[in-house]
Order: sequence, then structure tokens, then C-alpha cells
Amino acid sequence: MSRGNAGRADWKRIAVAYDVEAKKKCNTWIRQLLSFASVDLAIDDEVDTRASYLLLRRISSEYFGMPWRSRITQLSETADPEPTSRSVKDLRVEVSALHKQLRDVLDLFFPLISEGHPGINYWPVPARITGIQLVRLPPPHPTNIIRRKAVARSTTSLSDSIQMNYSAGWPDLFWLAVADLLTMYVRQIRRCTECQKLFVKVKRQEYCSAKCSQRRRTRNWREGHEDELTELRHQAYERNIHKFHPNAKVQRRLPKRGRRIGRA
Repeated sequence: MSRGNAGRADWKRIAVAYDVEAKKKCNTWIRQLLSFASVDLAIDDEVDTRASYLLLRRISSEYFGMPWRSRITQLSETADPEPTSRSVKDLRVEVSALHKQLRDVLDLFFPLISEGHPGINYWPVPARITGIQLVRLPPPHPTNIIRRKAVARSTTSLSDSIQMNYSAGWPDLFWLAVADLLTMYVRQIRRCTECQKLFVKVKRQEYCSAKCSQRRRTRNWREGHEDELTELRHQAYERNIHKFHPNAKVQRRLPKRGRRIGRA
């Protein structure tokens, strides 16, 4: 293989590997957001409060710290007090407010199944960009050209490029990340047909977990095999009685519906 073909092969390999890694991270972030929004927020101690706050900060900072898509601009957070220097009461109030706003926007765009398909809805993103600046990137080092191309995934020349950088503070950066993730995963976010929980589906997935899927299959089987289920329960009852009273005669009881009809 010539040197040029080897370079192109390396570029494709790096590009595919980077793309897979970026998609895995975005999947992790959107799943963490849905998980955070689905729980009933009950923060009682300092550890849980700071952990929830740091989780939301990490999602936004890591998301915009990855130039994995050319259309995503890199944002940098403005000066903001460190979470260790803030009181637990203030953090609890802020986390609770973010939790409520996130649940509201998810309920707006992904309503309960019983409410039908959503119409045209609008959500004013509660974010404000504080500054914009143009940055001209220096020419890449020859040894980094292949890797830079894999990251940029662009056909433009990397030796003379200008990008636009934005700056935003907290929690503006968080809401910009939420808005971008929702636009990316709008076709993959679904509500579980069993428990109504939001999740990121894989292929034709309809349930958020194996537990919900098994619960639905069990209920469907019971609805179609009522007589068989009644017989199985009666046999189990007989075995339990004969274990302690071998000679006992077990009479079959009428179903509750039959007893109610007979009394009427």
C-alpha cells in the first residue's frame, strides 16, 4: 500500500472511531437527562444535592467541549461561583428549578400516550449568549492533519479556517445543550407504553426496560387464558392444603364474578 493510500485509510479509521465515540457520549448524556427528569426529586442531604448539580454542569461543559459536529459551536462558561463555595440551600433551589423546567419541556414535546400526538408546540429556550468572537485557527502540524480531519469531518482546508466562538454562563450553557440534544434525538425519544417513562429507543423498542416488557406480556397472557389461570391457581391451592391435610377434600370455588351474579 502506498503512503497516500495508507494515510487515507488511517483517516477513515480515525474518523469512524471518533464518530462512534461521540455518539456513545451523546447517548449517555441524553439518557442521563431523561433519567434525571423522570425521578421524583427528593434531595435531602448535601451529597445528593451537589452530585445532581455537578452532573448537570458536567453534561453541558463536556457536550460543548467536543467539536464532534461542525455545526455545533464551542461555548465557554463565563465566571460562575464554584459549587463548593455555594450553600446547600441555594444548590437545592437551583436543581429543583432546573428539574421542573426540564420536565415541563419534555412533557410539552413528548406528552403522555393517552393525550395523543403532540401538535405544534413552542419552547422559548431560557438561555442567553453573552458574547461572540471570531477565531482564526493556526495551520495544523503535519503529523496532526489526519487526526484533525477526522475530528472536523469536513472537506474544507484546515490550514486556513475561521470559526465562531460563543460564550455563555450557567445555566444558559445547560439549556443550550438540552435544546441541541432534543433536536438530535427527537425521533428516538419515546414513552414506554407500560409505565409512560421517557427513554431512548433502540430500533423498534417499545418498552423502557425488560421489566415493563415482561409485565405487559404477562398481562396479555392472563387476559387470554383466564380459565387456564384459574385452574393453575386451584391446583396450587390443592397442593398447599394436602401438604398439611393429606385426606382433606378441597372444593372448587366459583369465580368472584359468578358469586356476584348468583347473589343478584
